Amino acid sequence: MVGAGATFLTGRVQAKQVAFGFSATASEDAEGKAGIFRLRMRGERVSATDLARALAAVSSPRSPVRSVSKLVKAGWTPRFELRGRLNPGWYVYAIRLRRR
Repeated sequence: MVGAGATFLTGRVQAKQVAFGFSATASEDAEGKAGIFRLRMRGERVSATDLARALAAVSSPRSPVRSVSKLVKAGWTPRFELRGRLNPGWYVYAIRLRRR
């Protein structure tokens, strides 16, 4: 993707939070799918390939606990909002953008 990027907060959030989100952009129209993935333990490393495969619904050992899809128009920065409580633990965000 040309000009693809994402902006999100890092750090701890309260377990009672019910909306999680970040923004993504691209220089060309794209389909975006974002997800939150639970880690097995603090500091666990997850490959970008595994996360991308899970978001593409291709065979993957992982699946997101929350996901959302959205159109990313060229030059715009929509917010991907994932709603629902999460169990306490460690999580990572991921997004997959593909040319429209």
